[in-house]
Amino acid sequence: MAQGGQEAVQLPCVSVVVPALNEGRHIAAVVSFAFSDPLVSEVIVVDDSSTDEIAHLAQPLGGVIAARRALLRTLRFEDGYGVDAALLIDASLAGARVAEGDIGSLEHAPQPLQDLTLMANEVGRVIFERARWAGRMNVDQIAATYEAQCHATASLDFVMNRRKGRKKLLLLDLDGTVTLEPSALALAKPTGHQHEYQRAIDAVEAGQQSIEAAMTEALRYVHRNRFE
Repeated sequence: MAQGGQEAVQLPCVSVVVPALNEGRHIAAVVSFAFSDPLVSEVIVVDDSSTDEIAHLAQPLGGVIAARRALLRTLRFEDGYGVDAALLIDASLAGARVAEGDIGSLEHAPQPLQDLTLMANEVGRVIFERARWAGRMNVDQIAATYEAQCHATASLDFVMNRRKGRKKLLLLDLDGTVTLEPSALALAKPTGHQHEYQRAIDAVEAGQQSIEAAMTEALRYVHRNRFE
């Protein structure tokens, strides 16, 4: 009891952590249920590499890292399978004490080769990117890792494998269908690469490069997050 005979009001102070794998149809109800308790201050969804709609709501954390909330709020969360490796590196660089604990054995279902290639490329990219920040890699090496990641996710085999039971695949020509102007120009404008785009067009018209090579060069160092 508080002073004066009134009951003390307890403020929300509980964090609820929800591990999830392909729970897109149910996760909203679970989060709402957790928040129905007045003591819950936040709900953290830990996605274990889901392939359904939940993948758009949470980072693909492996659920094997624990850290103070105050530290996590200062770190950048990568968008991809490299998020765990990035958190460990960035936490160490921030001065956090990193320790290893035994949480038992983990078993994962076999993954197609295309998925494993994507995972490896994303983990490698975040490690190489931080090596570049430390002055240990040059721009060309970083560009090569980005290019490998793009190729891994752009192949038809990869797209078909990620269908996960879907029956149809729709392919659209972006130019004139999704965008009224050339799609490459629509990407170049918001990222400030109009001049690079025009140089690429000039090179194509002069027969110096193919359109694919020219556009790749024009948008070479633009991360996909800027497009999104």
